[in-house]
Amino acid sequence: MLKIIVHIGYSKCGSSAIQHYLCRNRRLVSGQDSLGYFVVTNGRLIPDWQVALKNRASLAGYSASTGSLADAILSLDRHYRDNPQDRSVPIISNENWGNNINIAGLRDLPEELRARLDLHVLAWVRPQISWLQSAWWQWFAWREDRASIETIWKTQCNTAKWTTRLERIAALDCVRRVSVRLNDGRDIIEDLLTR
Repeated sequence: MLKIIVHIGYSKCGSSAIQHYLCRNRRLVSGQDSLGYFVVTNGRLIPDWQVALKNRASLAGYSASTGSLADAILSLDRHYRDNPQDRSVPIISNENWGNNINIAGLRDLPEELRARLDLHVLAWVRPQISWLQSAWWQWFAWREDRASIETIWKTQCNTAKWTTRLERIAALDCVRRVSVRLNDGRDIIEDLLTR
């Protein structure tokens, strides 16, 4: 089995804090498991030294995986086949992997790989009103052409339908576990470390 912990962040739900922490603590221990934070860019596994350079070059100070979740999984599968001595459980993270396009790509993975996958999906969500308030002040309130907050909600409400999105993820045959946590203002890093 290829066990992978996948953080499928959602916007305005604490992904930046999680990715920032993981970039600075790329090797962790959880119970019996040694965990390793990996950054995959468009299907290419980025070496640790390059992750450190990317962190320093980034205005945000951290790196996250980019590209499709399926490509990231294929890259990790190659890494573990080529490096059988690496027994760490990989953690990968991307704020956009919770959307339908990326999740649908998992169905296109080779059947043999899907059968070997043991994906543990982590997601933090926040109450929709709190999410809308945060999104409003970051993205919409400052625009000259802004619409009312009610209009913004009508166009954005599908973004915050956490249950619908997470049920689709849980239904995939390669997903063995989905852990959903509420980002309610507590320390999200402390919450991550207790998972």
